[in-house]
Parts: sequence; C-alpha cells; structure tokens
Amino acid sequence: MKGKFAALGGRAACAVLIAMLIAACDDDPTSPPIDDLVGDLALVPDTLGVQEAIRIVFNRSIDPASAVDPANVVVTNLCDTLRVPGSLRVGRDLVNGRDTIIFSPAQSVPFLTLLGVRVQNILDSEGRALEQPITFQRITQLPPVSDLTWEFLNSPTNESVTGISFVDDNVGYSLGLNGTVYRTNNGGDLFAAIFKAIDITDAFAIRAISADTAFMVAAINVLGVRRWALFRSVNGGLAFDTIRTVSSQVNTLSLRRGLGTGGAPGRPVALFGGNGPTAIYRYDGATGTVTTSTAPIGGLILIGVDLSTDTIHALSALTNFGVTPAAGVAVRSTDGGRSFTSIALPANIPTLRGAGFITAREGFLLGDSSTVLRVNAATGVVQVLGAAQGIPQTLRDSVTRSVTSFQFSRSSFTADGVNGYIVGTVRTSRPGAPDALRGVILQTQNGGLNFTRQAIQGATDNGLNFPPVFDVQTRSALFAALAGGNGLVAARVGNPPSVAAACSFNNQG
Repeated sequence: MKGKFAALGGRAACAVLIAMLIAACDDDPTSPPIDDLVGDLALVPDTLGVQEAIRIVFNRSIDPASAVDPANVVVTNLCDTLRVPGSLRVGRDLVNGRDTIIFSPAQSVPFLTLLGVRVQNILDSEGRALEQPITFQRITQLPPVSDLTWEFLNSPTNESVTGISFVDDNVGYSLGLNGTVYRTNNGGDLFAAIFKAIDITDAFAIRAISADTAFMVAAINVLGVRRWALFRSVNGGLAFDTIRTVSSQVNTLSLRRGLGTGGAPGRPVALFGGNGPTAIYRYDGATGTVTTSTAPIGGLILIGVDLSTDTIHALSALTNFGVTPAAGVAVRSTDGGRSFTSIALPANIPTLRGAGFITAREGFLLGDSSTVLRVNAATGVVQVLGAAQGIPQTLRDSVTRSVTSFQFSRSSFTADGVNGYIVGTVRTSRPGAPDALRGVILQTQNGGLNFTRQAIQGATDNGLNFPPVFDVQTRSALFAALAGGNGLVAARVGNPPSVAAACSFNNQG
C-alpha cells in the first residue's frame, strides 16, 4: 500500500507540476498582448446639436452595468457648471458593430453651450478597466439668428405702439394707437405719458424734429364728425395743435427738414396720406400750408409714403385690390411730393405696405411675400431683392402643412445711407388654427446690398418671438429704435457684437 500511495502522490505532484508549467506558458512573453480599453471620439463632432446624443465607441465589448452608471459618464455645462441631465445606454456603431456608450440630453441644451465630458471606470467584458479617464470638451451649435443685439425698452403701454421717434440718444417720443403720446429723456429707460386728448384716436405715426417739436397723424372728432388730421406740438409733446384736417383716413407720415440758407437745417417738410379717398398731402413748414399732391392713385389703397432726406424725391406704396390677386402699385416724385408719376413694377408684385429711402435718390418699396424692391426715385428703375441678399423667403412645412410668410412694412437708414433696417411681420398659417403673428428685423451695414436677420434679447424662441413691428428709426450707426404690437418698444445701442462666443447666448426658448 505504501508503494501505491507513493505512486499516487507522485502522480498528484506531476499534475500540480504540469498545471504550473501550463500557467507559466500563459505568461509567455511571445504571446499577443491584450490592448488597453480605449474610447474613440470619431463619432463626436466638434459642434453638437442642442439635443444631439454624444457617442463614444470602444475598441472591444464593455460591461453594460459600468457603462450606464451615471457616476461613470458625467456631462457638465461649463457655462453654469451644472451637470447636464440625460440618459445612458449601450449601443453599437453602424460601421463596425462596436460597443458604444450613448448619452442623450434630457432636454435641449442652450445654443453655444460649452460642454465638458468625463468618462471613467468603464470595464470591458472581462472586468478590465480604462487605464485613464476620457475627458474632452465640445460646444453646441450657433442659434438660428446669432445677432441678438436689440434690447427691450420699458414699455409705457400694452396697446400697439404705432410710432417711435428719437431726436438724440436720450430724448424720444412713442405713440399709442389710441392717441397717447409718451416721451423719454433717458434713452427709453422710462417713457412717461405726456399727452392724451379724448377726441383724438387711431394715431398711426409720430415724427419729431427737435426736443420741442413733434408731428403726428390721427383721427379727431370735430363737432361729432370723425375727421383725420396732421397735428404739431411745439412744447415737447405736452399739447398738440391741429394743422389741417382732411377727409382721408390718414395712416402714414414722413417728415424731413428742408435745407436752409447756406445748407443749414431749414423748415420741416412732411408728406402724409391715407384712403377714402386715397390721397397724398404735402405740408410746407415755411408757409404752414397743406396741399394735395397730384398723383395717379385713384381707386388704389395707400399704405406707405416717404420723403427723401433732401426733400426732393418721394416714394409711395399702394395696392390695387380691384384685381385678383391684389397687385402692388407705386408712384414716385421728383419735386418734393408735389406731384407723382407711376413706377413700372415687375409682374406679380403682391400687396405693398411701405416705402423708405436709403439715400437721397434710392429707396425701398416693401410688401407681402418677402417683397423688397430697390427703386431709383429719379429714374424709376426697379431691382428685386431676394434670398441672395438675405431676404427671408416663404417657408412651407409638408408635415404640419404650415406656411410662414414675411410682410415688410417699414425701413429706415442713416443719413449716409450705409446702415439701415427693414421691419415687419412674420405670419404662420396652419390648417384649423388662427394665424400666428410675430415681428421681424433685418439689418444692413452696406447700404442695403445684403441683410441679416436680428433678434431681441429676452424674447423667447431664441430671441425671435416678439410682436409685429410697425415702425423703426435709424438715428445713427450706433442708435436705432423700433415699436410694434402689444406695447413693443426696443432699441439697439452702440455696436454690440453678434453672438458667437461660447456661453454668450441666453435666449433658450
């Protein structure tokens, strides 16, 4: 038996020895090494969509439990240092079928947000860990409109503000539809109601030429008869006198200073007009008289008129509703608005809603369906502007069947014709729902050759959701103001840079 046990013990010893030899073979330096677990960032673009998933591909199978542990994948908003909430899952890349950690934000991240990503403690299927954490940074995309340089002013009212006019960077007037006149002495930080007469309503425009002198057009009740009139204040808006009543329902006013002796500013000259009957009127500040302009505008509807800075040329935008579809019509003047002649417009011009001069000779006619026409008032030559010049065009959504169209109604430029704005209304129509209306602002800094869309800080929908804009004034390259529906008043002061840097966008809407 002793020999038998010795034999068995010898066999056991051999087995242990063989096992040790086999184990020693596993550490053979000539065997292929196991690659470190590595995350590949090839599927993570430099710029991310605001709700785009972050995908990190690994070179071999990973342990799902470690991959979906929130402590192991941390995405931080470096603009506010808060963690970005989201979900984790393991998927496979479409090309090679490799395991992929996918982080999906729970909600849209603001535009231009700098994100910091840290991935750590990830195990492969054999329990081997990352040698070191994966860390990187990315930024979310630019907003649709990065020029967020307008700011809301403290509105004096909730009703439509139909006119705004500043005489310098501090003193300005705004006009409520019901005829209330407001004045600011601090650049719009505060507008105070300074004038309201019970017999004056339906006020559509105000223009000031000094801190003391301002003109407006509105309806007035005269002995029980509703008339329309041009009004003037010479005491800073505290009181307005009637210059002239007319039978036309006046809806537009343009006011300029004529040239005095030696090129000094002269007396004011104004053009105003309306409908029922359609007429254009000219006010001469030198004589204090109002005359009716001669113009081929019978049977048309007038909405806009403008006088050039030198008071020599004039443009007026009209529409012929007697044809189907309604057709835009325009007239021009070379004698300061005393008489007008027809402008030959391209075919199929829709409703026209406004006119505004760029230089002493050239101006814009503005209207529905993104209509922007550049017109030489001296010659009548017309150029159609469109998408190539940055004019937004009608959008159609095949899924919701919605149609978004642009209606431009006012423009204003600096005296040198370089800096200016076009404003109006964006209308979105959806089947079975009322139209949604909002405002639109286009800016040019090269004399109207190209435009960029602008937004207002604090407005929702990335700064684009603000009321329709009814009036705009470009006082200088460093100061512009606008007014519109629901008490809208806003200004662009200085030359703030467009939004472009990380963490510079704060209008997530």
